[in-house]
Amino acid sequence: MDIIESIKFFGGITGLITFIWKLSEEFKSYVKIRVKVLSQNKSYSVYTGIENNSKSVNKKIDNAFLIISPENSDILGIGNKIGLKLGIRETFKSTNEFSKLKHERVEYIDNQIAYLPLDFYYNENVNISDEILTFCCSIDDSQLGVGKYSVRFYVYCKGRLHRSTQDLLVIE
Repeated sequence: MDIIESIKFFGGITGLITFIWKLSEEFKSYVKIRVKVLSQNKSYSVYTGIENNSKSVNKKIDNAFLIISPENSDILGIGNKIGLKLGIRETFKSTNEFSKLKHERVEYIDNQIAYLPLDFYYNENVNISDEILTFCCSIDDSQLGVGKYSVRFYVYCKGRLHRSTQDLLVIE
């Protein structure tokens, strides 16, 4: 094999490895999420977004919801309270297990906790292609006391670790 043939062979192998690497990145990539609390005239809403940057691999959302709780509260304790309210008897040991928090309606607990399912992402959208989906919902602040609250947005995709992000809600 002369030098030209060796360079062609090496270039072909390098190209194949690069192609396989890029393809695996497309399948392993996560969705990007965002949450923003909006406040206007003592009326509160939450803007959420999910973005899939993959040009060739659709992502299926299995569950998406908001958890509103006092700012410095233990999120596992909050998740377990929500689980009990939804009839889930097992104790969650990590937020990965919050994927079981799937319910059809909003729940408020003890004037401090809110669970808001976002079925728009998993019922109205079968797969997310290379697009950005957004959803905005209102918060019934009469169900929450005065204080600072963490608003967490959780998204679960089958076969992947969940994604979550947070914003601050201040009710005066």
